[in-house]
Amino acid sequence: MPEEKRRRFILFRVVYELAAEDPLPARQTEGRFHAGEDLKSHTYYLAEEEDTCWAEVNAHKDRPVDPHLYRVFRVEAALSRVVDLTEPAVRKRYRMTRGELEDVLHREPCQALGKLLREQGVQAIRTYSAARKGAVNVVLFAENLDASCELRCQENQEAK
Repeated sequence: MPEEKRRRFILFRVVYELAAEDPLPARQTEGRFHAGEDLKSHTYYLAEEEDTCWAEVNAHKDRPVDPHLYRVFRVEAALSRVVDLTEPAVRKRYRMTRGELEDVLHREPCQALGKLLREQGVQAIRTYSAARKGAVNVVLFAENLDASCELRCQENQEAK
């Protein structure tokens, strides 16, 4: 179980403009940290840098997306139960390698870890981006967000 220390984040999310009314939509298809029965729960993927959001969105498309059809949201988050997989000691505790965290073809180890952490009440995983080398994503498990959390989401007027 992660330490109950409140951490603050400034995060970004790119959202298709037709979905901008709900800027934290749940992924409907499986992702690196959720699959199978986890699809009934909401999992939000955000990035610590706007460029990483664009890299993630483009990684799931056949060609680069038209940025005019998307909106960028800035999310201020304060979370208590975060597992930081960018820390070598934390990766070791969960028997994960950085390579496994960045592997887009073999998601099973990340999905199994996501299921375990979700069941343990973890609110977020801080991990490496699979789409942008060296960048960091934060994965939120919506059902574990509670009164100890703060999430403020607004359109980023300074979007690139």
